[in-house]
Amino acid sequence: MTYFIINSPVAPVHKKHEFQSEMVSQALLGETCTLLKSQEKWKYIQQRDGYEGWVHSFYGIESVKPYEATHSFFELMGCTEHVK
Repeated sequence: MTYFIINSPVAPVHKKHEFQSEMVSQALLGETCTLLKSQEKWKYIQQRDGYEGWVHSFYGIESVKPYEATHSFFELMGCTEHVK
């Protein structure tokens, strides 16, 4: 399986592989998406919530392994006792 990992704060996910196309979702920094296909400089991805669409390749990188975060927001804020 191949993944597309978002390395931009926000990446618009479009219905078609063109910038003028409707935006169907947004992918966020560090999000690991399943790469379903590529066309020129566009990647057709599926996000964890099931949304699918096209994102331009400069918003991320391809990888054979999913991104694994080393810290969570709650750990960084010292709030782990509230997380179950």
